Amino acid sequence: MNKNKSTRKLIKEFCIEHDFYFSDHESEINLRKMETSLKNGAAVDSKMLAGEEAEDFAVFLQDMDNLSLERAKSEILEHIPEENQYRLYFIVLLADTFERKAKLSKWGKEIREAVKKKIRCGLSVIRYQVLNYYSECQEKFVIDIQNRQNRIAMSGEEDAGEGSIAKKVKAYVYTASLYDIVQMYNKVGDELFQRNVRYSIGEQLDVEKI
Repeated sequence: MNKNKSTRKLIKEFCIEHDFYFSDHESEINLRKMETSLKNGAAVDSKMLAGEEAEDFAVFLQDMDNLSLERAKSEILEHIPEENQYRLYFIVLLADTFERKAKLSKWGKEIREAVKKKIRCGLSVIRYQVLNYYSECQEKFVIDIQNRQNRIAMSGEEDAGEGSIAKKVKAYVYTASLYDIVQMYNKVGDELFQRNVRYSIGEQLDVEKI
């Protein structure tokens, strides 16, 4: 997946969820413009997609190599209107690695305070979020496997018929370096877990709560 397409998809999904996006040709053109601006280090806002009539407001900024806290505040505040009016404000920063996400997450309090000072409305709600996008990674990773068990013993396998899943499924257990796993996650993100069925159905069925 191309990194820019991944960024565009992330913005689109966010805007659809919060009613900033209306599916038409003009919106798709504006999404591409927003993507280009983000790539060039500038912030963009949801007015390009939702128009002036939208009650809520969102500002997006993509993390770049030279992005500092002060520059992030400056870019974001440029898009925040000076108004003493109630709104729900979303400040959304986009990061392409876990390491960058951790850095941006620490800026939340200061950026919220700067936005709050400009809008001058104590009733307004300011939500700060850091979202991940990932490009397709072709890098080969080496994991230090220190111990392994060749196969998981499946309950009732000895009684399984020829067509049963117990005869077909084979699983392997490895004890690996946490550092190696973190390095992989930092490069490929949640794609690391795509083949895990719990990952794909987790949100729909609340798997982790069962």
